Amino acid sequence: MLNSNNEIKELLKKGQIEEIDTEERQLSDLVKNSKADNRLKQLYSWFLYYRYIQNVDFSKGVPIAKVDEIVELSNSKYSAHKVTILKLLKYLKGVEEWGKMELWLKKLDPKQLSDERWKDSTGKEYPSDKERYYSYKSKVLFKTQNYSDCIVLCEEALKEIKFSPLSKNDLWIKRWMALSKSKIGLHDESIKINLDILNADKYFIYKELGDEYAITNNQKSALKYYSLALLSKDGQIEKKGSVLKKLLNLLTNRDELELVIKLLIKIQKKNDLFIDDSLVVRAKEIGFDVDSGESIQNLDSLLCQKLVLYTYGGPMFSGEITNVLGEGHSGFIKSSEKSYYFNKNDFIDRRHIPKIGEKVNFYLEKRFNAKKNSMDDSAVAICINN
Repeated sequence: MLNSNNEIKELLKKGQIEEIDTEERQLSDLVKNSKADNRLKQLYSWFLYYRYIQNVDFSKGVPIAKVDEIVELSNSKYSAHKVTILKLLKYLKGVEEWGKMELWLKKLDPKQLSDERWKDSTGKEYPSDKERYYSYKSKVLFKTQNYSDCIVLCEEALKEIKFSPLSKNDLWIKRWMALSKSKIGLHDESIKINLDILNADKYFIYKELGDEYAITNNQKSALKYYSLALLSKDGQIEKKGSVLKKLLNLLTNRDELELVIKLLIKIQKKNDLFIDDSLVVRAKEIGFDVDSGESIQNLDSLLCQKLVLYTYGGPMFSGEITNVLGEGHSGFIKSSEKSYYFNKNDFIDRRHIPKIGEKVNFYLEKRFNAKKNSMDDSAVAICINN
């Protein structure tokens, strides 16, 4: 009879089904004995995991009977209990089965889960089991509208977990906490959390800050963060229709409204959606033809150049690109005898490749200079000066 996990792996690797079936029956019969010890149950749980769970594609069907059998055998940290549930949770998250996730999460005890991060053979680091548990549960609590419980769990997670830098789970947990606080009316606290994670430069953070300021009737700040959501390099403009709709209620400039309406209609057509009749009516009221020949990319670039005015408090500068580094990935702009570093990602037109001699307009933002170990002015929101 098998005596270790390595023996199980070797047997399964051979692929001799008759021998494998025999071992499974023997283990099963022994485990059914009321006097079976924990070690035997743990061994049998790993046999089932390696044979039926480890390499199975759950999208083609979850072997739920085997999952149940493993989970019921033993909840010892030495059994396949936690690894089976965590694999199932990963699948359920992908198909957004929040209710089922909630039930399976109850079968895990976070106190028994490891808080050690692990690395694969390439050196890539992965989050600990405990971090994955809190990541799953915080999202589930929010999605199932258990907002108060979600806040408590998120606060607990931020105190307990050593987050993996690559996982960004701390960012997501803060997000679920901010959204939960918003849902129960704690808008000022939600804003504070979102401002704390702005450096992540995520589209959804800017959008959700815009939502919070809109709810609290701070229209100026709402306009600023909705504008930043569009300017953010995170996410394609085709996925930002909800922000464009928010801007319709905030913008008053005719040219800006025209660009927003044209963009929305272009996006709806591209995504094979019904054209919103109210947009066509609004276009007629303003006085322009919605069937223009501009591309989504050009309309986006033109709109972003205008929205920059709402996002940066300082003055606009003009200058010339004097140096380009790394095949256009970065460089320097000279303005009034001073040179400012820029990154290609800070061009409003995402497709533009910077060239020496180009005249540009830009704003300044303090950014960390690793070489000097200081915060220096860098050029941002750059557009070509035609």
